[in-house]
Amino acid sequence: MRSTSIMTIPAVLLLTSIVAVSSADAEIKRPLAIAIHGGAGVIAREQLGPDDGASYRAGLAEALDAGYAVLEQGGSSLDAVTTAVRILEDNPLFNAGRGAHVMLYGAGAEEFASSRGFEFVPNEFFITPQRKQQLERVLQGRTQPRNELSGLGTVGAVAIDSSGNLAAATSTGGMTNKRWGRIGDAPIIGAGTYANNASCAVSATGHGEYFIRSVVAYDVCALMEYKGYSLDRAATEVVKRKLVERGGEGGIIAVDRAGNVALEFNSPGMFRGMRDSAGRREIAIYEK
Repeated sequence: MRSTSIMTIPAVLLLTSIVAVSSADAEIKRPLAIAIHGGAGVIAREQLGPDDGASYRAGLAEALDAGYAVLEQGGSSLDAVTTAVRILEDNPLFNAGRGAHVMLYGAGAEEFASSRGFEFVPNEFFITPQRKQQLERVLQGRTQPRNELSGLGTVGAVAIDSSGNLAAATSTGGMTNKRWGRIGDAPIIGAGTYANNASCAVSATGHGEYFIRSVVAYDVCALMEYKGYSLDRAATEVVKRKLVERGGEGGIIAVDRAGNVALEFNSPGMFRGMRDSAGRREIAIYEK
């Protein structure tokens, strides 16, 4: 089942109702930042097409800038990551879902959707020609799943808004030729998605089973909150050491409460982008 997971934990703001704000405090500009990913894994250049990945970079840029525009206009981090992920979901170049709840499956999911008045669509709605061809090649034994642009199974976004709130969103189309009924790490809070204003927001991509076993997204935040690690150090510790030792491949994007961004992966490549209020903007596929 394709799934989307969105998480945000707002800061405690009760004191603002009884404490006067000085003019100096009112003029303080909080950092804005957003990061997105379109999946991590084996990304062979010949599979990117004749434009050498320009169309993928354009898709990342569209999602990145749309999400950042929400932040610039004073929108919430939750709205920003939702905007970015929806654009990536609707882009057939990326293998993501098209909207879901945190974790409902089968008849239970359909019953809930029906009770809330959601529109039902045929299963063909989720199928794109490129993904169907990939599955056929794997089923016919002409290629291995990991060689079928395996980095394009998930998209995600993380952001911090002008109120200092962090949010993360992750959406997945799953692994090529996955077992029927499999649920990956994307909808599991703490594994593929996590956000906490005390530390950071994280969205993961990769081989889901390893991210579930290692509770990757939460582990990054926990290292910051309980051991005082910087975002970069925590991301490196989890992705480059812990995950590798367990045999897991993939990466994460993360942003902390100071607006710092981490784009860490241990696979050959990760479709990714980031933008912040300090003027930094990056879109990349491979390690630099």
